[in-house]
Parts: sequence; structure tokens; C-alpha cells
Amino acid sequence: MLCACIDIGSNTTRVLVADVDDGRLREVLQRRAFTRIGKGLKGGEIPHAKIQEVARVVAEQRRLVEQLGAEALRVVGTAAIRGATTSCATRQAAAIPAPSIPCAPREATTVR
Repeated sequence: MLCACIDIGSNTTRVLVADVDDGRLREVLQRRAFTRIGKGLKGGEIPHAKIQEVARVVAEQRRLVEQLGAEALRVVGTAAIRGATTSCATRQAAAIPAPSIPCAPREATTVR
């Protein structure tokens, strides 16, 4: 079974696709883009241009995941995104499912 994760970090946005077999992971694909969200953060707000850049990267990474036929995808975000006043805009622009990256710091921050 192919599974994937997109990790939107403070410095990079990464995608990992792995084959899960008998409790073991075998890496199929790993890519990263230097999106540097932490550098663009201004007073708790991620600038619109940075949100659009991250959205483009996540969309490209999602296409890779879909092309490989992954059955499951999780998207997680750094505390900088989860705590930003623009977390909803970031999540919506990147078409990220609601439980993955909350709109406000009070929402759940883990994905199960």
C-alpha cells in the first residue's frame, strides 16, 4: 500500500511517498522545496505571496502523490502555520483537508 505525507515546515515543504508492506516502509519518492515560511512570517501573519507560493508547491507535490497512486495522504504543518492568523488562508489556498492544519491555535494540531 502506498502512503504519502506532505510536511509544510518553517523552511521546507517536503513530500514523502512510501510503500507499506508487513509493517515496514520503503521510500518510493522524496522531494523538498525551500519555501521558507518562517522567514516570511510577519507579526503572526503569512504574507499572501508566500501563501500562494506554498499552495503551488503543495499542488505540485499532490500531483506527484496522485500520479504514483498513493492510497493515503496526510498533510501536516509547522507551528508557524498552525499559529498564524492566516492559517485558514494557507490551508484553503493549498486545498489541505481541515483536520490537517487548523484555522486557529485552539483547534486540534494532530492528525490521526
